[in-house]
Amino acid sequence: MKLMAFRDNKHDQSDIAGILMECKENGNPLNIKNIEDAAFTLYGNIDKLPKESLIMLNNLFERNDYKIDYLYLKNREEAVRNKYKEIKKEDLFNIDGLDHKSLLNKAISMIDNKLEIYDDKLFNEK
Repeated sequence: MKLMAFRDNKHDQSDIAGILMECKENGNPLNIKNIEDAAFTLYGNIDKLPKESLIMLNNLFERNDYKIDYLYLKNREEAVRNKYKEIKKEDLFNIDGLDHKSLLNKAISMIDNKLEIYDDKLFNEK
């Protein structure tokens, strides 16, 4: 389930918004109860999902503009992937070397600071 993985450099986040968008456009919109039921079936409890994914999910439902959120997240994921590759290549010359998580966090930070973020509230708790 994309909500459990919730990776910044893969398609997890944009896929979540994309699924919500497609279901809404096809006349079968999902709601938080559908997600809770699926999480209960798969994991026994929705609280097993990462806090960050629940925050983004709640914000997506509240905003209810899945197409714009999907496009934003898709672009962000692509930018993070590209920046990660660039940093990883540069880090090969660094004696200390950074682990995957550190490189990814550095890429995310650089992208989020560089992008004109149309709404940084997507990942923030209200």
